[in-house]
Amino acid sequence: MNSLARERLNQHYCLDKRDCLELGSNAGIPLMIGVVSLWIAINQQKLDTSNHAQDIRLSNAERTQDRVIARLQCDEDRETVRLQREEDREAARLQRLEDKETVRLQRELDLKITNDKRIQDYELAELGRDMSEQQRAQELEISHQNRITDLLLEDGRQKENVLLEYQDDLATLLLEYGSLFKDPNTLRQLDPQRRTVLVNTLFDAGILDLERDRSQSLLYRTNLSGVEFGYLVGKIDLDLCTKYDYLNAAGADLRYASFQ
Repeated sequence: MNSLARERLNQHYCLDKRDCLELGSNAGIPLMIGVVSLWIAINQQKLDTSNHAQDIRLSNAERTQDRVIARLQCDEDRETVRLQREEDREAARLQRLEDKETVRLQRELDLKITNDKRIQDYELAELGRDMSEQQRAQELEISHQNRITDLLLEDGRQKENVLLEYQDDLATLLLEYGSLFKDPNTLRQLDPQRRTVLVNTLFDAGILDLERDRSQSLLYRTNLSGVEFGYLVGKIDLDLCTKYDYLNAAGADLRYASFQ
């Protein structure tokens, strides 16, 4: 066993130059391959390390960019929220002001309506009182006018009765004593219209147009105020003048009297 190892060792030590070169070349190729492989591996490792560092840098840059973007987005969101909150507060403030203004206007409108209603009620009450007073005044005026009318009618009836009574007495006297009479008091009690009727009736009967002494005339010192001499009811020719031959009205009241 020892001899074999020794023999091999001897053989190993006994290699010639060519064997050494061949051995060196055979050993150098794998060595070179190993060196190249090692170099490639080292370069690959460096490249991987560089790529990894670059990836880390890119990742950090992206992370930083994402953080910046996120921060900007957060700031933008905060600003948006702030602006929205301010806008909401402003809108709420404006709405409150609008509500207050609406309430104020409604209160003023209600107050105006109440005042207008009160004024209208007062005016209606005043109008009602005025209408009542006017109606009362009209009723009093109508009552007064009716009373005056009644008095005028009564006076007219009295005067008409006086005229009729005088005409009856006149007819009786004419039948009994002819034309020898006079009654100035009767003419004094009549109004101008009835005096006109009576005087012209006497004239048509031929009593006034007679030749007598002044003191014997029926019209002597009588009230002939407003008498229309020559007036006849139902007279056809209004332009026909009446002729008086012996009309004697000495001392009579002839104010406002007229002759046709």
